[in-house]
Amino acid sequence: MAYGRPAEAEAEYREALALAPENSFLKLGLGRAFHQQGKNSHALALIESLVKLSEAPARAFLLHARLLEGIGEIEQAVMQYRRAVEKDPSVAEPGFAGRLGINAQAETSEVVDGRVRAAWQEEGAPPETEIERPRIKFKDVGGMDAVKEEIQLKIIHPLAHPELYRAYGKTAGGGILMYGPPGCGKTHLARATAGEIQAGFIAVGINDVLEMWIGNSERNLHQLFEQARRNRPCVLFFDEVDALGASRSDMRQHAGRQLINQFLA
Repeated sequence: MAYGRPAEAEAEYREALALAPENSFLKLGLGRAFHQQGKNSHALALIESLVKLSEAPARAFLLHARLLEGIGEIEQAVMQYRRAVEKDPSVAEPGFAGRLGINAQAETSEVVDGRVRAAWQEEGAPPETEIERPRIKFKDVGGMDAVKEEIQLKIIHPLAHPELYRAYGKTAGGGILMYGPPGCGKTHLARATAGEIQAGFIAVGINDVLEMWIGNSERNLHQLFEQARRNRPCVLFFDEVDALGASRSDMRQHAGRQLINQFLA
């Protein structure tokens, strides 16, 4: 990984772990390879199991803190950073500790040990996302006839014939989950859906929602839906929605559950 080839490092660590599956340093190395490639969900699952072991190295806790920071679990990141430094003071990273607000003065710092002073109330609303007006329609999208039919029934027909759907107690709008590998046309089809009903289109990347400061992710999500409501009809397309939506029963941390609650609301 020192040579900037984390994918090759991942393959080597996997082979080594096949021979020594309980080796903590190999697991840490694989976790770092995942992290450098942006495979943070893989890294988090691996490192969470590693830090439960008594022999877990200090850098495992440091990597865990970085991963927790990335998903907005700042207070937990602070705790894991402190555990890393407690195990081995040489792993301390002042810059990272400063971002987490470790040892900050409450009178002068906005962040103290991962807690933000009333971020939701004090900060102004985030800037509005640009609303597209797509001109493409289903005829511009090849194939995927079954998916198009589902979208027609769920989204397009209720808007085109509202009186018919009201007669049966059905409402327009709702959500559709599309899945598939990158590049298979999910975003293109979502834009075509907006084009079919002459609606606005907002493409939401995960970075448009998630922030490290407590409460800001929920605020960003709320703002996106409010913007869509002000510009109805509007299609909101969430890329990598699995990073937002998970089972609340599986979420141990309060901040993660709050984000899911906001998304469902």
